[in-house]
Amino acid sequence: MDHHNDTTSSKGNEVLVDFVVLLWSKRYKIIGIAIIFMLMALIYAMSLPRMYRATANVQIGGQQNNVVAIEQLYVLDERSSSHMNTQVELLRSRAIARKVIAQMSLETHPEYTYRQPNLVEYWKSFVLGRDNIRPQLHVDVTRQELEEIFRRNLTISPIRDSEILQISFDAHDPKLAAGVANGVVAAYIDYHRDSRSQVTEQTTQWLLEQLEEQRVNLRNAEAKLSEFSKNEDLIDMSGILGLVSKELNQITSQIIDARRNVEDIKVKSELAITLNKKSIRSLLEMEEVRSHPSIKNIRQRQFELELKESELAKRYGPKHPKRLALAAEKQAVESNLNRQLQQVFSALDNRYRDAELKVKGLENTFKEVKAAYQRLSNVQSTFTQMQRDVEAHQKLYDTFLTRLQETKATDDLEHNYARLIDPAVIPTSPFKPSKSVILLVGTFFGGMVGVFLVLAKSLIRGVLTKAEEVESSLGLDVLIELPLIKTKGTDPVRALSNDPYFAEAIRGLRTRLQLSGGFNQLVAITSTVSGEGKSSVAFQLAKACGEMEKVLLIDADMRQPSVNEMLYLPHNIPGLSNVLARTHRVGECVQRNPEWNIDVICAGEKTHDPLNFLASKKFKVLIQGLREHYDRIIIETGPIQAVSDAQVVSAVADKLLYIVRADQTSKSDVKGGLDRLRKVHAPILGIVLNKVSGRRTGGLSAAYYETQTSAKLVQLSQARRTRNSG
Repeated sequence: MDHHNDTTSSKGNEVLVDFVVLLWSKRYKIIGIAIIFMLMALIYAMSLPRMYRATANVQIGGQQNNVVAIEQLYVLDERSSSHMNTQVELLRSRAIARKVIAQMSLETHPEYTYRQPNLVEYWKSFVLGRDNIRPQLHVDVTRQELEEIFRRNLTISPIRDSEILQISFDAHDPKLAAGVANGVVAAYIDYHRDSRSQVTEQTTQWLLEQLEEQRVNLRNAEAKLSEFSKNEDLIDMSGILGLVSKELNQITSQIIDARRNVEDIKVKSELAITLNKKSIRSLLEMEEVRSHPSIKNIRQRQFELELKESELAKRYGPKHPKRLALAAEKQAVESNLNRQLQQVFSALDNRYRDAELKVKGLENTFKEVKAAYQRLSNVQSTFTQMQRDVEAHQKLYDTFLTRLQETKATDDLEHNYARLIDPAVIPTSPFKPSKSVILLVGTFFGGMVGVFLVLAKSLIRGVLTKAEEVESSLGLDVLIELPLIKTKGTDPVRALSNDPYFAEAIRGLRTRLQLSGGFNQLVAITSTVSGEGKSSVAFQLAKACGEMEKVLLIDADMRQPSVNEMLYLPHNIPGLSNVLARTHRVGECVQRNPEWNIDVICAGEKTHDPLNFLASKKFKVLIQGLREHYDRIIIETGPIQAVSDAQVVSAVADKLLYIVRADQTSKSDVKGGLDRLRKVHAPILGIVLNKVSGRRTGGLSAAYYETQTSAKLVQLSQARRTRNSG
């Protein structure tokens, strides 16, 4: 389980590394797109109109002289949150907006009679002058639209835990913004001053009307209560109702006990009837029958007679007079027992009927008492309701009388509903647009677009990025991963040779080649397209093999030769094309490089038909002769997608290395090139993944293996040199 988790975590980290490496490799493209978006955002920000905000602070209910409480009739408590919310909505109302618009003549102000230019109009006015496009910006605004614009630009913000409101107004004209903010405060104060006077007059008139109405209502309620008490002859309602309620509870308890007794007697009566149907003597099975005094005495007498009979039977015969007299007495006792059982049975049935009659009597009494209680309850409810009506009318009358007196006392008292704390001043800088935010958002969005484009392009092209992907999709082994080395501004040959990671990777490739099995003397190197680094790989591999073997490097890419440039040799130096054209001998075309300990045959003079040269018998004879003089021959050929040189050269090669540039060459192109080589049965050894960004493990992973076999390879090299010299 832990191994599975480690594997999953490792794959996740690898995907993350691939993502970061891809973005890092395309960082200049992403940065360029981000800069373009930043410039676009800058142009957009410059075209946006400047908006100024002026703010005035006003205290709501700051100096309320509440001598009396009459304000509660028409003004909410100034210190409550609901009152503050009410004042906020009042400041935002259309009434305030209309008053300010009329006072400041905003219908004719340029702020509202001319619209702001759009992006094209802005830059047009920037070039031609604003006066040239001013007629195009003129608009006709209705009063309703002006009110909506006014309310939209007005902001009311309560300051928490205080009575202060911030009144802000936004406008393109800073003077207008300050003027409107202060004008709203003034209109708000005037509105309250005017409304208070009107409300006071209305309140006084309303109180007088209500006071007279409540006086009439109070008199009527008192008269009704007095008449009701007289008609019902009421003295103490609570005492009478309590006695009736107590009697009702007692009767209820008696009914419950009587019903319980009826059920008990009913069960016994039904049992007695059932037993009597069997025989009269079966009644003795009931405990109540057995415990009856007369029954107990008779049964006791029966027991005594049985004992006496037992004693006489011991001394006398059945016909003895005493025995006969005893039998007659027993018969009389038996008859008496039957009579007594019948009487007990009849008495039990009579008890059941009596109990039922008692229950019915109690229930009738309960109904009568209950009806009396309900009537008294209704009377009490009506009496209580009338009392409450009288009390309510009295309270209302007293309240309205008090309010009327308060209103008259506070009629001339001046109230300050709002006080201007800080008047709005003309703002010196706009609060929007925020150019820095627009630039940051534009740059960020541009960066995201750049990342998206890079990822989309990578997914659409289906480029190969790592060894596992290459092996799974192409079905070939990745011999080595060569790291990406920066060579710009330096000597590419020395930069690659001096990089320890790249050098170790090349030595690992050399090891894989030497231990590949079979014939591997002549190695052809090709790629899908140009620019994948096959020339550098061919030269570095030749240099690495030259440390242990006698090596010849042949530049067979006669269309775009590059080996002579890497070695700083003249372009017209004779080479492979000269040998095959028989204008020069082989020895004249072989260039010895003592620094890297390899021999080189350049491409030579350009020819119109390189493929014809490579397919000729002369090329095969040349290769056969060179095999006798060199331990290793490395031939660089043209890209397989552009020309068929690699297919021809593969016919004389022992092994073929296919170079694939990571993060650039598409999977479909590589498959097409490999299919072309497989059609001619090319001896493809494997894939060399070149210029792998961020991976520096390929060479080091093979370094250990290469070290273990280095001694054996040196011995093989010395044996070959001895054989060739002999």
